[in-house]
Amino acid sequence: MIRLIGDVAAIGGNQAAKRRVLMERLAELVNADCWLWSMFRLCEPDGNAMTIGLLHGGLTEEEIARVAAAETDPQLPKPETRSLLQLLDTGQHFTRRRVQMVDDQSWYSDQHTKLYRQDWLDDCIYSIYPIKHEQEENVISGIGLHRRWGRDPFTAREARIVHIITSEVNWLHHQAVPGNRGDGAQTLPPRLRPILALLMDGQSRKRIALHLGLSIHTVGDYIKEIYKHFKVNGRVKLLRHFMAGDGGDQD
Repeated sequence: MIRLIGDVAAIGGNQAAKRRVLMERLAELVNADCWLWSMFRLCEPDGNAMTIGLLHGGLTEEEIARVAAAETDPQLPKPETRSLLQLLDTGQHFTRRRVQMVDDQSWYSDQHTKLYRQDWLDDCIYSIYPIKHEQEENVISGIGLHRRWGRDPFTAREARIVHIITSEVNWLHHQAVPGNRGDGAQTLPPRLRPILALLMDGQSRKRIALHLGLSIHTVGDYIKEIYKHFKVNGRVKLLRHFMAGDGGDQD
């Protein structure tokens, strides 16, 4: 673990590049099949996450669209959502395996799992880091490490490794916070949330339509709504709205 942290610290380039290398190495260390790092805010009133920053590895373009839909579905929240919200209330960094949040019976019988996870992604480790700002914890850095369906679950030792490393690397969390802290994201209507996440992932209007089963015309209308919501007039300005505003993305 010490070597991993030291090796990543020595990498040149911007913080996004370092963040990606760190996550790739961490996934290898705990034998995860794929990973996601996101900066997010909680939406009202459903408590779902609204992504304001995203990196991932081990997932195809189609799979990341599936993740975006799963994370933002207001009708079928993740079975672990209640546990995560309770832990977030503590205001402390925490790391949990799936079984610590949802027992096996509840997990495999849940409609969200059946729709979004079955025969695809199963066990996971979440490491969640609330970022304080003027006594308000309104932005969260979250890491998810996942194993494919049918693999053995993560162990307590692997979760401990994740927690130690994500505790020691402060820039992983703090230096990716947008200058405006993603204001407005938490009030974005549910139907627009997966579109925003995929726009930030760099996907085209055509690919978003394909992956979400929507028409290109509908996606175009949704994108216009997103631009209006954030008071921007194009994708470049939209992405700038979610960029770190304090120079934290540079060495």
